[in-house]
Amino acid sequence: MTIVTSYWDESQNGFVVTAFANVLVPKATCTATATKGTAHAQITTDATPGATTTDCGTMLFPDGVLSTGQWTITVSFESADYSGVSGKTTGIVP
Repeated sequence: MTIVTSYWDESQNGFVVTAFANVLVPKATCTATATKGTAHAQITTDATPGATTTDCGTMLFPDGVLSTGQWTITVSFESADYSGVSGKTTGIVP
């Protein structure tokens, strides 16, 4: 599981996370988890198979879901045959 980007996007008015899994499966889900202290939020999306990987697409935490400050981000992947969790990354919400 690899997080590609995690950043605040003014044009989408929210915090964006993109990721992919290094396996190719026809059906899977991805869950982005943001944690700051005891607060946490999750977004789950359907993954899309690509040529050689499975793409989590754009996972968007809308404005107001995450408070201002630094958040720790992870993404988990779940399919019938595979599961995994990315390493941690951080993102800043203005």
